[in-house]
Amino acid sequence: MSSEENSTLENAAWGNAVGNTMGNAVDEVAAEDLTQGQWFWHVPVPGLTGWPLQVATAELLDDAVRIITTDEVRELVSYARDRRVRLAVAS
Repeated sequence: MSSEENSTLENAAWGNAVGNTMGNAVDEVAAEDLTQGQWFWHVPVPGLTGWPLQVATAELLDDAVRIITTDEVRELVSYARDRRVRLAVAS
C-alpha cells in the first residue's frame, strides 16, 4: 500500500477531512505555526502511521517547537521549527 493510500485510510478511520474539497491537496504548516486548539497529525518517523493530536500550548525554542497536547498518552511532542506538519480536522 502506498503512503498516499495509507494517509487516505488514516483520515477515513479518524473521520477527519484533510486537504481541499477536491481531496487532492494536503494542508500543511511549519511546526512553529501550530496554534492552540489546532489539530495535526503526529507522525513520529516518516513512513510510520500517525494519529491526530490537538495543541494545548506551543513553545518556540531556538531550533525547535515544544508542543503540549490534549492527549493523555502523548502529552508532549517536539519538532524542528521548520518541520512540515499535516493538519487534521476534529471529527
